Amino acid sequence: VGMATSIPPHNPAELIDACLHLIKTPNARTETLLGLVKGPDFPTGGVLIEPAASMIEAYATGRGGFRLRARWTAEDLGRGRYQIVV
Repeated sequence: VGMATSIPPHNPAELIDACLHLIKTPNARTETLLGLVKGPDFPTGGVLIEPAASMIEAYATGRGGFRLRARWTAEDLGRGRYQIVV
């Protein structure tokens, strides 16, 4: 059975740390929580290139998006040929 969600996946250990912080400090600021939860943990990898202010707004309001950039390397195939691996 396939499921779709609009909630990005996160690192469970980071979420637990944030939950424990919220138990100790119920009125914690979003910025403080984002210090514990670095951002979405996408299974396909990539580099999150979203500005910090946009991420804070997305987490505070529940609306927003995250831009990712693929990680890549160039492999030398010899004889002047290269291959880009994403």
